Amino acid sequence: MSNSPIVNNLKKLIHLHGDHIVWASSAFHICFTAFNFSEYLSKSYFKSLVYITGSYERFGPDAANIIIGMSNIIKYGTRHPEKLPDIPAGKSTIEYLNVFEKSLPTTEEGNAFKKSVDAIKGALPPNVHHTKFICAMQHPETASCTIAALHTCRDVVRRLIKIYILLNLVSLSVSFGSLAHSKYKKKTTKKTASFIIKSAIVNTIRSCLMVAGFVGGFSLSLCTLRKLFGREYLVSWGLAGVMATPSILIDKPGRLLEMNTFSATKTFESLVLFVEMGVMIPTIGVLCTIMNEYPYAMNGYMTGIFKWIFNIKSHS
Repeated sequence: MSNSPIVNNLKKLIHLHGDHIVWASSAFHICFTAFNFSEYLSKSYFKSLVYITGSYERFGPDAANIIIGMSNIIKYGTRHPEKLPDIPAGKSTIEYLNVFEKSLPTTEEGNAFKKSVDAIKGALPPNVHHTKFICAMQHPETASCTIAALHTCRDVVRRLIKIYILLNLVSLSVSFGSLAHSKYKKKTTKKTASFIIKSAIVNTIRSCLMVAGFVGGFSLSLCTLRKLFGREYLVSWGLAGVMATPSILIDKPGRLLEMNTFSATKTFESLVLFVEMGVMIPTIGVLCTIMNEYPYAMNGYMTGIFKWIFNIKSHS
């Protein structure tokens, strides 16, 4: 079995693209989990995702709970697609939501749905018409999926630029402190300082654009899959995350290792919660296989944790 062509080809693929497979697997898991089973993510990480996507600005301070309510509507729609048909032409999204709201049962689940529907209605322009109900939840401010993705990119850059500037100021302070005590000549020190500042500016811009590209790409991919399949599937949220992963190419070389370490850590935290609840998903097998065949896809610390917990033995 170990010498079969399929296994050998898989090994070659992992050795060539192991780091990209880790990134795509983590993206699939995090995007799938965050918007469908948020209880399997840490509260702080889930709230950070809500912040990055601009949901607090759109829905107010209770955005996290509203998103959870929306995810329950999505799961309801995947079980009963006939309950979430396309919005008819000539009818505004608000009119459609008013009819949908009246059809909800007077149960605890129905009341939770109504709260989310009311939040969506509050973010809707009066006469906008979405073709898909889930698109109205995803980007209520505009019916165009493409414009919504571009707006998302813009808003993510606006939010992250402040964070990255602050982080780089701390890094610059450390670098300049080391430089001030170095033995370089004055001319060399000026050149080094200039290089550090330019690198910080370029890296800030690239990092912001990378995250913005991922979130915007995820949004547009999700709408595209929805139209392609003709209905909502939970797996589409994970697939949209995978489709957005090429945005990593925008960032500086070597950034993939950092992103793999961070995203795999969050994936691992989530997987622990899944296992505690008695649930197993394919992501855990994918990551363990890659750690075995391609141990350099993440830094040594994270790889060591995976190997210790899942008893993965390295090849000699």
